[in-house]
Parts: sequence; structure tokens; C-alpha cells
Amino acid sequence: MKNIIFIVIVLFLPAILFAQAPQAFSYQAVVSDAENSLVANKQIGVRISILKDNPEVTPLYTETHNATTNANGLFTIEIGRGSSSSAISFDSIVWNDGTYYLKSEIDPNGGNNYTIISTPSLHSVPYALHANSASTVVGLADSLRNLRAQSEMAITAMRRYYDSIVSTLTAATDTSHHDDTTTDTSDSPTLPVFSVSDGHSVLFSPANLQYQATTATWRFAPHQYDIVGDGNSHIASTYDGWIDLFGWGTSGWPSNANVYKPFATSADYTDYYVGGTAANDLAGNYARADWGVFNAITNGGNTAGLWRTPTSIEWNYLIAERETSTIGNVENARFVRATVGGVQGMVLFPDHYAYPIGIDEPADSLINNMGTSPFSTTYTVHEWAALETDGAVFLPVGGYREGTRLVTNPPTGYYWSVSRQTPQWALALMFNANTIVPQNSTPRWRGCYVRLVQDITSE
Repeated sequence: MKNIIFIVIVLFLPAILFAQAPQAFSYQAVVSDAENSLVANKQIGVRISILKDNPEVTPLYTETHNATTNANGLFTIEIGRGSSSSAISFDSIVWNDGTYYLKSEIDPNGGNNYTIISTPSLHSVPYALHANSASTVVGLADSLRNLRAQSEMAITAMRRYYDSIVSTLTAATDTSHHDDTTTDTSDSPTLPVFSVSDGHSVLFSPANLQYQATTATWRFAPHQYDIVGDGNSHIASTYDGWIDLFGWGTSGWPSNANVYKPFATSADYTDYYVGGTAANDLAGNYARADWGVFNAITNGGNTAGLWRTPTSIEWNYLIAERETSTIGNVENARFVRATVGGVQGMVLFPDHYAYPIGIDEPADSLINNMGTSPFSTTYTVHEWAALETDGAVFLPVGGYREGTRLVTNPPTGYYWSVSRQTPQWALALMFNANTIVPQNSTPRWRGCYVRLVQDITSE
């Protein structure tokens, strides 16, 4: 049976608008099959469960829905208004008593043969529901600000990514929006996927990975072009800001390496031996040394194991081998070095891409150029939003870290892979204005960026 892919965003904010707390909140998802084709205009079965304090326990409350996807594979339900035989009612859940998890299961054939997709914690329980179960509403404004601080990042990032995917799917069927020579004419619109080998594709995370030591919190940056920069020079267990440059294998998993925490600054490459030896990749028995495998990322599903770091072979395939669409006069246009909102980096184009009309295309000589090529293709933030909506990915450049020193000259980006090379080196994608090396020998102790992916596979 084929796996089904779900891009999900839970919409909480409308519940705040009612004077009387509505005992429901909206839930939306886009459904695609293993070939990236939308499950469109089809009745599906949905089961929603609320679990308390542990995502593995018996559900506190369960309800089912019959929903129908639209032409873009999107469906909407109201959690709290489904059919339920649970011992308790939805409106009796005490939302301010513990941590709650939302378990989503879907049968794309409309029955009850459900596919489990995720069990994230509900950091952003609709405030109206929370207030309805509280013994007092004193301090309502402060509580609302706290809720917004917790949920704003997740809602913004996931909403942007969700909108990007839905817009891409819509645009793929609207040839009036794009140049005819670059329109995807496949029978079914597709997600903005990237091939990493022959027959295997991934989705990229919404932005680079970031970490805050004092709260042990992982998140994706608010925007693809966001970098921490000088904040990385303050890296320490007591630093309350964000960092985005990490030594190899520093996911926080105690792998028997001498250093394994995200704020490690040792310059001894032997300290970064995952499993205590130089022979291990961040894979197999040591996969938890991969940042995305081991950690729950607050605005990336908030469940460990949803993401992973590419291998060095995958980085090479992405940059140098995969077949993609035509941009300008360049077939298989995979990337271009560019500047977005004043930040230098590399734009990666999905396998199927229609370049937005009204925005200047990169010069042909700059596309897929692995040699000397300036970051001279320039996009404003507004222009970038159009490229991002159609699925483009941006890998920003802000330097790398050596110990606690940030090195920014020349502007160079290193993006880790899970692949080791020699006792001293691991492999990373490296690029600057002079060169691009998809499998670059990089000291294990060097602080580099991490960009995660999700697999698109079938059984």
C-alpha cells in the first residue's frame, strides 16, 4: 500500500474571536500520495485523538470525520464536532492541566483503515478553550501574549510553507500565470520536491535549523533568508539567544562522543567521533546524532524523527545531477547563487518549477555555475516571496564558526551532511562566490549550518 503524505496546519486563532468559547477548532491538511499526486476531490476518513502528557498513551478523547478534499487536495474539519464514542466529551477537556497531543489518522479511501501521520504536542491550544477551563480570567492579556509568543513561530512558518505548497499546486494548473516554456504539464500537480537520487525525492524544511540553549528549544528560522550571524560567537550552555552553526553530530544525543551537545565549541576533531570512533556516519545505529532524527522541532511538527540531514551523495545529486525544469535557456536549472533581502546564498529550484512572470530571470551563465559566480542575482523580499511560493529553496550564507569566532570573509556557507570522510573530516556542501563543492572535506569541529529534509517514499 502506498504511503500518503500530509502537509498540515492547525488553525487556532479564529477561536479567540468569540465571546463564548466555541468547543471546536479548525484543522486543515493537504493530502498527496507517494507519487506526489494530490488526493483531490475525494472523500476521506479522518480520526482525531487527543492524548494527555504522553503521545504514546491511550487517547483521552477520539472523534471521527468524513471529509472531502478539494481540487488542491485540501480538506477542513472542526475538531470537537466529529462523531465520538469517548467516555468524556470534547468540552470537558481541561486544557490548562498538562500537555496535550493531537494524533491525526487518515484513510484516503474514505473508510477506517487509517494511516498515522503525526502526534505533535498542542503548544497553541485555542485560547478560548483554555480560558473556558480556567478557574479565573485574571491576567487574560498576559496569557494571550504568552500564547502568541509560543505559537506565532509555528503558525507563521507552517502557514508560509503550507501556502507555498497550495499556491504551487494551484499555479501548476493555471498556465496564464507563468511562461509557457516552464509550465509543468504533468497530468497531476505536484509538490515542490527535490530529487536526491534516481527515484527518491525529499521536501525541504521551511528554513535553517536554530537552537536556544537555555530552553533546549529547536526551531526553524522564521524565514529562509534568516541567519543568526554574530550571535553564534556567544555560543554557550548559558546563552539565551539563538545559534545556527553546529559542530558535526551535535544533536544532543549522548552518542559516546566526547562532545555532542549543540553548544559544543571544542576544536579537537576526535571529540566529535560519534559512537567513540571515526568510522561512523550520522546514520544507522547512530542516526540519533542527526539533528532532525533526534529532536522535536517546535515549528516543524514538534515530534522527533520527522526530519533528517541529507547525505553527501544527496547534496551532490541535488546540485550536480538531477533533472529539473528549464529557466531562460538553461535546461535542468538546479540552482543559482543569489542575494535575497541583502543576504547572500544559493537558490535551489525544485524538480518541476515555473519561474514567476514579472521577476527577472537569472543570467543563463549564472545558473548551474559551479565555478566563479558572484551573488549578483538579486531579489527583494517581495520578489523572493513569489519564488518561494512556487517552491524555491534558499540556503543563506553568513559565515562559519571556529570555536567561538565567527568567520565571514569571504562569505562562505557550509551545510552539513550525515557523511564522514576521514578521522579529521566530515562532508558538507560548501559554496561561496568562487566555487561550489557539494562534498567538501570539512573539519568535524567547524560550526556549520543544518538544513533538514523529509523523505517522500512508497512501501
